[in-house]
Amino acid sequence: MRRRHLEMIISRMKDLEDPDPKLEQYLTPTHIAVDILVNARENGDIEGKKVAELGCGGAPFGIGSWILGAREVLCVDIDPRCIKLAMNNLEQAGTDPRVGNPPGRVEFEQMDISDPASDLPLVDTVFMNPPFGSQSRRADRPFIREAMRMGNTIYSLHNGVTRPFLLKEIDRLGGKVLDEETYRMGIDHRYHFHTKERLLIDVILLRYRVGDIDG
Repeated sequence: MRRRHLEMIISRMKDLEDPDPKLEQYLTPTHIAVDILVNARENGDIEGKKVAELGCGGAPFGIGSWILGAREVLCVDIDPRCIKLAMNNLEQAGTDPRVGNPPGRVEFEQMDISDPASDLPLVDTVFMNPPFGSQSRRADRPFIREAMRMGNTIYSLHNGVTRPFLLKEIDRLGGKVLDEETYRMGIDHRYHFHTKERLLIDVILLRYRVGDIDG
């Protein structure tokens, strides 16, 4: 599928009407999600692979991976509203004739990944845009730990100012950062504590692997 077609499909995905500030539920901008997905496809991390999206929200990465040929996709979120939203987005995406009939399977799981009893399956690739920790300090740590437990290759989007911590944490957990990319992310007025109509921040995308893997 061409990039512009993928952008059109993802741009039509619905967002939560009443996001929960405690969960830091923010929409991943279409151009950032598509850029990450296209690069992941070029890296061989999607087609024919088992893919998961943690904290999926409307599941742009999960559904995008399904469109791009993932063998299995698992979308996980703590909020049942997000699971319903993601399922509706999948149904809507499937009606686009350009999508065709991807052979992969998409499943959804409502789960708190910080729960020690969580038992998510192992996958090849994990995508996530976890909480930045603005409302709850270190809220992204459970996501990093779970992604590295279940995935071989992780694509993780974070607030750019946390880069030093992220690199130390990934190294501590036995990971190896392969690539970095910085984006400007626009955050619209979304919660009562936002004082500006739109805020631009630098976010960093880290692609890393678990274990002693070359390349």
